[in-house]
Amino acid sequence: MRARIFKLIGLAPLVLILSCATPVEQQVPSSVDIPAETKVVPLEVITPELTAEPPSSADITESQSGTGSSNNEKSDQANNLSSDDGTPAAWGHLVATVWEEEPRLPILNYHQFSPETAKFSTAMKTRLPDLQAHLQSLYDSGYSLVSLESWLEGDLRVPEGRRPLIITMDDLFYNNQLTLTEGGDPDPGSGIGVMWEFSQAHPDFGFQLALFATLGDKLYANPSFPTWEDKLGEAIAWGFDHGAVTYNHFYTHPHLDQIEPRHIVWNARKNDEYLRSLLKRVGRDDIIPSLSNIFALPYSVWPTKPIGVQLLLEYENPEGLPLQAVMESDFISRAKFLPPPYAADFDPLHILRIIADHNAIDFLVENSGQFPTAVHCEFENLDQTRIDDRAFLAGEIRQALKQGRCPEGVYSLGGKVFTASSSGVHLIFPEEGGG
Repeated sequence: MRARIFKLIGLAPLVLILSCATPVEQQVPSSVDIPAETKVVPLEVITPELTAEPPSSADITESQSGTGSSNNEKSDQANNLSSDDGTPAAWGHLVATVWEEEPRLPILNYHQFSPETAKFSTAMKTRLPDLQAHLQSLYDSGYSLVSLESWLEGDLRVPEGRRPLIITMDDLFYNNQLTLTEGGDPDPGSGIGVMWEFSQAHPDFGFQLALFATLGDKLYANPSFPTWEDKLGEAIAWGFDHGAVTYNHFYTHPHLDQIEPRHIVWNARKNDEYLRSLLKRVGRDDIIPSLSNIFALPYSVWPTKPIGVQLLLEYENPEGLPLQAVMESDFISRAKFLPPPYAADFDPLHILRIIADHNAIDFLVENSGQFPTAVHCEFENLDQTRIDDRAFLAGEIRQALKQGRCPEGVYSLGGKVFTASSSGVHLIFPEEGGG
């Protein structure tokens, strides 16, 4: 499931207030205490590809001891070896993403889109031909899309030789952001339609989007059109099915520094409830249990009253999930890039996104070398029943380094993150006791 609970611990004063449309600086009173760090419930185990041919007896013994892995060829189906309790044992193949430098990644933030007849793009509305050019330039510079939520949860996977990039979008849902055709595909005349078509032509670029919806203010269509809510619900459901996940941007897109604290909670709750009603309307109740709790601040502005900040941070979604992250926004001139969740400066309450104008794209293209690429290391014929055993995985990594098959670095493997060097292999995420 996508939903993960960030346990908010520690206290530190908040100082950073920005604007969504026209970023501005604003300081929250020093008397307001905000958690500075978070911990994450561990990821679900990544299901390995299963192999048809079992390893040899010697390989089985070595693998089960946690001291190595065999070099047998991979195949595509499960074998029928039995485990100690007599049940069939599945042997799998995992690919680790290895970072030889600490990864940091940019987050781009789009809003609306306009057709090519528009004279120029702005910070709030991007011409579709310019969007296409953005995607091509980013792809040519080695970037690939990763899931916002997966990265926050410690899943640092990316195609080999590629640089991770997150794309978010605010003020959903307008027709120019996502419209489905009669066949149920994204209309290429919408922004997400352009992104979808690009991802189909460039599979290694991927299709992962974080969509922040303001469902009571940014109307999908003319309310007089009798089936517009059905169309909206279908578009939202399509997104969840394909990697374009909807999150909370508050129901009326309010200035959180200008409304009463109780209205902050109402805005968040109303947006959540309406999202769920739209999914129920189109028969997609199955999506609801996996819904997350991540905010994007309208205008990138925090509440100014301490009670307002407290209520925001304590907000739980209708399923009781605590707040996971808060997204802010600014121009490239004041950009900060997202570190991995094990880094000392990782702060899920202040995730800064870059407004996706031409200056931002030019910077990311011209400075792509600042963002590391990943390599892959393969682990074959692993006992699937031990994939969640951190000591077992550490032993496999240690053996791979000893054999010279894989480099030193940070390993994202089996839903866990390890550091690996000649001095040892250590789990760094999730923390001990976290799963």
